[in-house]
Formats: sequence, structure tokens, C-alpha cells
Amino acid sequence: MAPPSMDIGTDPTALAVALSCLRLGPDAKAARFLKDMLGGGPPGGDDCLFQLAERLEPGEHARHAMVANARVWARKALARAAAGHLDLLPYFAPDYPVALHTIADPPIVLWATGDPSVFHPDTVAIVGSRRATPAGLDVARRLAADLAAEGLVIVSGMARGVDAAAHVGALEGGGRTVAVLGCGVDVVYPPEHASLAARIRNSGIVISELPPGMPPYAHHFPLRNRIISGLARAVVVIEASDKSGSLITARAALDQNREVLAVPGTVGSGRSKG
Repeated sequence: MAPPSMDIGTDPTALAVALSCLRLGPDAKAARFLKDMLGGGPPGGDDCLFQLAERLEPGEHARHAMVANARVWARKALARAAAGHLDLLPYFAPDYPVALHTIADPPIVLWATGDPSVFHPDTVAIVGSRRATPAGLDVARRLAADLAAEGLVIVSGMARGVDAAAHVGALEGGGRTVAVLGCGVDVVYPPEHASLAARIRNSGIVISELPPGMPPYAHHFPLRNRIISGLARAVVVIEASDKSGSLITARAALDQNREVLAVPGTVGSGRSKG
């Protein structure tokens, strides 16, 4: 797609980026307002920035500061994306995944690197523990490989443990996979997954709603989990503790009317307690 201009006032894609900088992460109330105001089409003027800011901040002075900061942040993100040859998929773009339009709080924009044609209705999410057992890793890899060989797309979060095993399995099965990051798409986290990220980009896609350059802060990962489940028809959980981030993904999947499945674990193992 053609790169957007830096004119936040007239370029719909640049304006969508500024809107996303005002509302990062899930916010169903703001999302409903945007859906009602924009009707699924591109924003028509930067007055919508102030209208969204009104829903987020009661103080007039603070609202003006929020909008000004969002514009600055958006311009920096667009410049970094252009320099890094990153793709940008606003919610009104033809390549934006259709599945995310059906969730309550879809990301306003997705930053991407890879092939957006990988987005497909027949997608399965595989998630689980970062400290999975060898048996759990083997199940994740083999399940992803078998599903990919049948033509399904595998989505996960490129984290250590089960996520990485699922991506590797999908690639080994000759299929395609989607990685949803809790940082900017130009930031590889964990750093030892640099080669895996490159492999995913070559045959699938790496995406994030967070602007380029955003570090992997801990609170970003629960936010991105709704995107993992939102892209999928079903979520498979493999080894999760009772306070696992995988359970956040499972709850999001239930809220989104997706199927949730679990691989049976050892009865006495805390790693399968979730």
C-alpha cells in the first residue's frame, strides 16, 4: 500500500494512526464510539480526534494536550515506519483482517511486516506457558504442524515456550503463521527469536497495534491477547498456570464467541492448573 502522508488533518490513514495513539489497547466504549462515528469508513477530519478525546478525558485543557501529543506521536510513528519499510493497515483498509471487525474493541491500526494475504477465516490460535515442559512444547509443535499441513493458519504471540513452538510447527508443516507482538513490529522480543521472526515474515506476517519502536512493556501483552483470539476461529491452550496470560486469551476468546480448547495436562502439574 502507498505510504500515508504526515498530514494528520487530511490524510485518513495518518489520522487513523493519531486516533490509535489516543486509544491504545482495548477500550470497548471508545471502540463503540468510533464505530458509530466513522461507520467503518476512513475518518473525514481531525475533529474526530477531539470527539474521541472528549470520551477519554473530561478536562478541556488535558484534552488539547492529549490531541497534540497524539499528533506528535503519530508523525514519529509514521516516519519510523517509512524508514523501516513497515506496512500499515488501518481498520478501513482492504487488507485489514475481517475477523477483527467482529470483536468489541478492534485495533484502529495494525503495523505489519510480511504478507497480509495470510489473514484467513480458517485460523487457529495456539498459546501456552513460556516455561512449558518438553512434552508441552512437542504437542504445540506437532499440533501446529498438523493443522498447518491441512491448510489452517496458526496465530500466536512469538513468546518463549509454547508460542514459539507453535510458530515453528506451522512453518515445519509447510503452512503460514501470524505473530502478534506486545511491542513494535520492528522490535524483536524476545531477542533470541530474531531468526524466527524473519522466518515468519517470509511466509506469514508479524503484526502489532503498538507503534514502531515501542518497547515490550509488561502491560502490553494482556492487551495484544484479544487480537490473537480475535483473529482465530478457535484458541487451543497448552500448559497454563492459574495466573497465565494464556487464560486472558481464553477469556477474550469466549467474549468474542470463539471456541476454546485445552490440551489435557498431567493432573498434579501446576503448569496445567490453568
